Amino acid sequence: MIYLLIFGCTIEVSVLDTGCCCVTGEEDSAPDTDTNTDTSSDSPCTDFEAPAANDDVSIVSDCVSEPAPITFSPEVEWVWAPTDSEHLYNHVLVTPMIGPLSDSNGDGLIDAKDSPNVVFTAYENPQGTRHEGALVILDGTTGSEQAYYTSITDSNGTTYQPPSRGGIALGDIDADGIPEICLPTLTAPLICLHHDGTVVLVGDSPSGAIDVLELQEGFPTIGDMDGDGMAEIAIGRVIWDHTGTIVGEGEYSHGGWVRPGHSLGEWWEGNSVMYDMDGDGHLELVAGNVVYERDGSPLWLNEDVENGYSAVADIDLDGDPDVVTSGMGWAYIMDGGSGALLADFELYGCDHNLVPSWGVPSGCGSPTIADFDADGEPEIGIAGDTHYTVYDNSTGNWIALWSNEIQDHSSGRTGASVFDFEADGEAEVVFSDENALHVWTGSIGADRLGAANFDAQDQNSGTAVEFPSLADVDGDGSTEILLASNHLLESGGWFGVRCIGSGTGPEWAGSRPVWNQHTYHITNVGDDLSIPTTVSPNYQSYNNFRTQDQGTRPANWLPDVIVSNVEYCANCEIDKATFYVVVDNQGLDEATGVDMVISDALVGELIRETVSLQPQESQLLGPYLVDINDWMDAITVYVDIDNSEEECDENNNFWEVGTVICD
Repeated sequence: MIYLLIFGCTIEVSVLDTGCCCVTGEEDSAPDTDTNTDTSSDSPCTDFEAPAANDDVSIVSDCVSEPAPITFSPEVEWVWAPTDSEHLYNHVLVTPMIGPLSDSNGDGLIDAKDSPNVVFTAYENPQGTRHEGALVILDGTTGSEQAYYTSITDSNGTTYQPPSRGGIALGDIDADGIPEICLPTLTAPLICLHHDGTVVLVGDSPSGAIDVLELQEGFPTIGDMDGDGMAEIAIGRVIWDHTGTIVGEGEYSHGGWVRPGHSLGEWWEGNSVMYDMDGDGHLELVAGNVVYERDGSPLWLNEDVENGYSAVADIDLDGDPDVVTSGMGWAYIMDGGSGALLADFELYGCDHNLVPSWGVPSGCGSPTIADFDADGEPEIGIAGDTHYTVYDNSTGNWIALWSNEIQDHSSGRTGASVFDFEADGEAEVVFSDENALHVWTGSIGADRLGAANFDAQDQNSGTAVEFPSLADVDGDGSTEILLASNHLLESGGWFGVRCIGSGTGPEWAGSRPVWNQHTYHITNVGDDLSIPTTVSPNYQSYNNFRTQDQGTRPANWLPDVIVSNVEYCANCEIDKATFYVVVDNQGLDEATGVDMVISDALVGELIRETVSLQPQESQLLGPYLVDINDWMDAITVYVDIDNSEEECDENNNFWEVGTVICD
């Protein structure tokens, strides 16, 4: 042992500590002049400076566990389905949106560390569309209801009613760290509000001829179109800034459904995409057969192409984005920069002359783009009335890679989402029709739910343009499916929203905690629902659309937390000592809620603080004031003392300080 005399006291320090002056764990290190000094009146050493956290934590590259095999064995994890007596509006005909909206962990921030919320509009059965509804906010972990708004009142006392099936978009539109929920209402074309109901935006009404259901049953999309740090919000061909002022109003297509001859107008469900189509670093608005600039003027218009639902990806692999639009039984692929038609093909099971049960042509659903068969090239998935089909161009012609029978005569325009649940390199397609939830393999369309003996035949929906959303809604590292259900078409079976996941079985592959809008494409939003000022183009990294990210960390990555430095100063004249502790995470995964403890071998625990560390993060903890009278024996500083986190090394979680003996 080494004995040091400091301020009239003798300190016995283990040989693991090699320092001088107020004892430090770093040999020959000079104090950091930029760090704060503890100058509190009861500090034993007024000139004792805090050490710095490490700015270069080395990563242990093999910090992994043995990967557990992933089995696709779905279970219903929670259900939101209040009875009619509990809630008048309890049926759901829209895609549930997902993201953190409140500071659930109490750290003063709303970010990816908070529990995600699930948000949607609900309607009263059997009224269905074009009526009032409710805005519902759930806790993603439990499905418990956090808010149920049948009306929303702004600061002027004006009240707005959510529509029965208005679309939702989530995002921090004003960059204040508090995400907003944006949706149309029965009176105002757009409102955005916080989780607690505080209205932050009421959108101006458009001046042009906009069909009522183009907005009222439309789907907002959010993005920073001009790169000023504040978001724009669009529904169809109308664009608002973050204050609610209309900055652009297009005169051509709206990117949604066309219903000829209807008394409320022919254009329904505005559903446009914000994407940088010309490579100028700013987002444009894609709407069927037209791309608008922020001011509503067209970048290009292709009048030979039908209006319809769009997606964006690099389809021809030329290094630039392309537009895929499905409309009136056909799919169109257009060059993103010019609008030139690259290809068109008729859609299977989607006859635009077919009249579904309520007397209108279907038009087909919104495209989903992914590498379904893992051949390195994008395929296109589109639903019709009778079949869901994945189209492939490997032969030089767009033909069916596979096609599965479905039942969707109620709308014929539902969508789908894609994710690789087993992280085996083959994505699955998640789709819901009138009477079943389907999960198919991307390469051949094999039935995954049937193989897993999961009976989803109680699913019931009158269908519109909804699809199941995919995200890690409960923060367990495993992706879940959010499914909307209703009795619009017929009674019986499921209604409300269900969270379907791995349940008690092996965890599925991890993903992000967000799916923020109908036109979700990963890079359009941060995990904390921040809206990027400059968007990294999806086609350059993922080249997909309406597909969930596999997540940034494989399920078998582990943290490795250590105590990397302890510095203290003891003053026996006042029987006090000040401690600083530096803790690092040199593992590959986040360490959440681990405890740092300063402990005396005889007395026991003296100090405890809980800390969370991202990979390669270092944190300075302290200062901690310790009474030397409690310092009876050798002191040891621990991190993760309770082994609350599985780590790749459980034997490097302590730092032996030694003893202090006052004369």
